[in-house]
Amino acid sequence: MDRETLCKDMKDGLAGRGIAKFEIYILDSRSLSIEVKNQEVDSYHLAQEHAFSLRVIKDQRMGFSYSTRFSKESAAKVVEDAVNGSSNSARDEFYGFPEHAGATLPLLSVFDPHLSQVPKEEKIEKAMHLERSALSVDQRIKKVRKCSYGETSFTVTVVNSEGVDFSQEKTLVNASIMAVAEDGRDSQSGWDYDFSYFFDRLTVDKIGTGAASRALEILGAQRIKSVKCPVILDNFSAAQFLEAFSPSFLAESVQKGKSLLYGKVGKEIFSPVLNIVDDGRYPDGAATSCFDGEGVLRQSTSLIQEGVLKGFLYDTYCARKDGVASTGNSARGSFRVPPSVGVSNLFIRKGEATVDDLILALGQGILVTDIMGIHTADPISGDFSVGMAGFWIEGGSKSFPLKGMALSGNLIDLFKKVKQVGSDIRFLGNIGSPSLLLAPMDVSGE
Repeated sequence: MDRETLCKDMKDGLAGRGIAKFEIYILDSRSLSIEVKNQEVDSYHLAQEHAFSLRVIKDQRMGFSYSTRFSKESAAKVVEDAVNGSSNSARDEFYGFPEHAGATLPLLSVFDPHLSQVPKEEKIEKAMHLERSALSVDQRIKKVRKCSYGETSFTVTVVNSEGVDFSQEKTLVNASIMAVAEDGRDSQSGWDYDFSYFFDRLTVDKIGTGAASRALEILGAQRIKSVKCPVILDNFSAAQFLEAFSPSFLAESVQKGKSLLYGKVGKEIFSPVLNIVDDGRYPDGAATSCFDGEGVLRQSTSLIQEGVLKGFLYDTYCARKDGVASTGNSARGSFRVPPSVGVSNLFIRKGEATVDDLILALGQGILVTDIMGIHTADPISGDFSVGMAGFWIEGGSKSFPLKGMALSGNLIDLFKKVKQVGSDIRFLGNIGSPSLLLAPMDVSGE
C-alpha cells in the first residue's frame, strides 16, 4: 500500500466516525551497523522499519495508535484503536495540531541519493580502514576495542487535518572507534567519532588518528592533590555538559516545574560571553531537517544571548499552554509513542579564540579532555560530580597528563564561570560546543 492510498483509507475511516482532527505520521527507514575487529567483520546488522501512526482529537481528548503493516485492514484497525483510545483519555483544552503556515519547505543538503547504491563491501572497507588508520599511528597503539560504521536513511511524512502535508528524505552516516595505547604497564584509551549526511564525506582517517592521538597523549597520566584552579573544557567535554543541561530549555520541563530555568526569562543566568542556540536547519548538526515531528517548519531559536535567558523550546501542545508559537521542536523518539518537545541542534556559538589561545590564557590549571558520569548530574538541582582526565597546564603549555580526578559543581554555576569561548565548535550528534575556559573550579584528586 502506497502513502497516498494509506492516507486516503485512514481519512475515509475517520470521516465515517465523525473525527475531524487528526495527524498521520509515516516512517520508512533503513539502518545498517558494522563492527570490525582485527580486520574481520565482527558484527553486521541491517534493519528496516515501515510504520505509521495516528493521533486523533475528539471532544478535546487525544487518541493514539500505530502499526507496522501497510494494508487496508491495518489502517482500519489503527483508526478504530485511536478513536477508542480518545474516549478513555482525559480532556485537555490545549490539545491541537499545527496549521500549515503556507511556507514551502527549505532546500537542505541532508540526503545522499547514492548511499543505497554503495556496495556493502565498500562500507565494510570503510570500517576496516578506520581500524587500520588508528593502528598505524604509533607502535604503542596495540589494539582497538570497538570500531564501528553506521548509517541510517529514512523518509518521513506528516499529514494532518489542518493542511500540513510534508515529506522529507534524509541520510546520516557515522563512524566511531576506541583505540588502546600501551607503554610498559601503562594502558590508556582514546575515543573519537564523526558523522556526515554523505558517505563520501565521512573521513575515517581523521577519526582513527584522532582516537589514537587521544590515547597516546595520556600515557603516563598521574593523579595530583585536590586543587581549585581554572579549567578548560575541550569541545567534547563542553558538549556533554550542555547536553546534561538541555532538558531545562524544554517548555515541558518548565511547565512542570522541573527546569533549572523556571521563572528566569530575561535574567542573566550565564556568563555574558555565552550564546546558546537551537537551530533545526544548522548544516553541521545531526538533527537538521525541514520540519519537526508534527510538521512545523524548523527554525533557529536564541535561548541564551550574552548570558541572558531569552526563552524556551516549544512544540504545539506546550506552545498552546503558554499562548505562544511553536519553535519547531516537536521530537519523535519512535513511531510507537506520540511526539513531545525536544531539542534539535543545540549548541554554544563559537568564539574567536583558538585552543592554544585558551591554554595561554589559562596559564596554570587543567585542560579536561574526557569526562565520565555526566548522566548522574541532578536535573533538578544541577549538581554534578564527574570523573575526568586531561592535562595539567603550566606556563601556558601542557605539562603532564592527568587521570583519576573528579570535577564537581553545579551546571548553572559552571556556565556562569565561562571566561572565554573557543572557535573549535564540534558536534556530538545534535549537541555542539567549542572549548570553554572557566574560572576556578573544585577538582578532587589524591
